[in-house]
Amino acid sequence: MATTSRRPRLPGRRPRRTHTNLRLGRKAGGRRPQRRRTSTGDRLVWCLGILVLGGLYVRANPWVAWVLLAVLVVAVALAVLAFRISRRRHRRLVEGVRTLQASRR
Repeated sequence: MATTSRRPRLPGRRPRRTHTNLRLGRKAGGRRPQRRRTSTGDRLVWCLGILVLGGLYVRANPWVAWVLLAVLVVAVALAVLAFRISRRRHRRLVEGVRTLQASRR
């Protein structure tokens, strides 16, 4: 009688998960678990709900609106500053390339 290293599978028992299946986050069959995709309508409902709840919170606590406005002003100022710095670096780079090309001629 031949012996095998596999244990006989009893009815109603699930196969053991190996470390490779656990590491990859896959089921024992080798397939990835399916994720539920959210539709655009679901996302829109979530966004509207968050906006409504945020509006109600700001209405109950007016100081939050001032804090959010200050954060927004600082964020816009930092974005403008970063844009200007990147444009200045780009101009210097282009001018350097132009001077190198002119010096080679």
